Amino acid sequence: MITAITFILVFGLIVFFHELGHFLAAKYAKVGVKVFAFGFFFKLWSKKIGDTEYKINLIPFGGYVKLEGDDEETEEVETIIIEKEHTKNKTKSSKKLYDQNAATLLLIFSAGVIMNLLTAFIMLYFLFLIGFKPIELGDYSRKIFPSVDGSDGIKSTVSVMVAEVEKNTPAETEGIKSGDIIKKVDGQSVYFSDELITQIRSKIGASGAKVDLEILRGNETLNKSLTTYKSKVQIANKKEVEVNRIGIIPETTGELKGNVFTSIKAAIVSEVGIAKYTIIGIYDFFSKIFTQFKLSENMVGPIGLVVVTDYFSHLGVEAIIQFAIILSISVALFNILPIPALDGGFIAFTLIELLTRKKISLKLKSIVNLVGFVALMSLMIIVTFRDFFTFEVWQYILKLVGK
Repeated sequence: MITAITFILVFGLIVFFHELGHFLAAKYAKVGVKVFAFGFFFKLWSKKIGDTEYKINLIPFGGYVKLEGDDEETEEVETIIIEKEHTKNKTKSSKKLYDQNAATLLLIFSAGVIMNLLTAFIMLYFLFLIGFKPIELGDYSRKIFPSVDGSDGIKSTVSVMVAEVEKNTPAETEGIKSGDIIKKVDGQSVYFSDELITQIRSKIGASGAKVDLEILRGNETLNKSLTTYKSKVQIANKKEVEVNRIGIIPETTGELKGNVFTSIKAAIVSEVGIAKYTIIGIYDFFSKIFTQFKLSENMVGPIGLVVVTDYFSHLGVEAIIQFAIILSISVALFNILPIPALDGGFIAFTLIELLTRKKISLKLKSIVNLVGFVALMSLMIIVTFRDFFTFEVWQYILKLVGK
């Protein structure tokens, strides 16, 4: 239940802020807003203020904005740029969406994306300002949080601590203790437990490989050399693989903290890092669809998002906020793609009209957007179907019915 509530709050608010961006941009441009709603289907509450009806609906997965004239043809059918003065005056006074000039349309259509990116920046800024422990993101952790090394005015106490030493292992033999801080592996600094694990597992050696550790114990620096041993571990889809280990369970501890000024740069750098690897992920997703006709393993649907939410919800509020930041940036970058039915699709239509100086009929836009919507929904259904078996949802269903 906690996971479901967390997912609804996180994803719902992200999409809500996205729609809020469209709403504020439309209000700024003096375009009529008929409806601004939070949630979908089955109205729970509504109130009309001015020309806008504000609604709260039952299913809290985001919201929507209904703008005046977004389903009507404008009178300027032949061209988007009219030189006649009376037409200019009419366009300026009209509250209909498609009576606006190209710059205004681009602002309204991109405002949701801008709001998502701005929301992510604000959350990152305040995290750096109050101090937080960065979440583990595998090989990307260090790239997204480069200030973990204490650079750019950010105070970092992030480090890898030995949470537990396993019995009869090289770590126990060499006298490594719980609470030790591992500073370096083979001369390379490590700050995240994922980094440590990756470096040790990358060692090559049929009968074990040598690992040199620099350890901080209190105020004393120790150097330890260990020989790895092979052990089977479970990865995705419950597949077992053989990896190198030294016999410790590491844990990332500490926090990143900046001041009013240094937190600005740190937040921007981290957001750019998240955006960069999100773009790489989106490219990987679509390239595999069109070149290999298969879905990327890194892509998840609603079921996968719930599973990820469950993981982060057990790590605490800071982890949930960081997950929300990543999700907000992902929603922004996916929406900006020039795909019909997405914000990027509407932006693409507007740019085509601007370049050709010709209006695209609303009927054609509607048909193309419908095709795009059906394609996206079909893709989502396929991904959800795969997630159903990948995350073994059927087992939870059987438990619920007592099987």
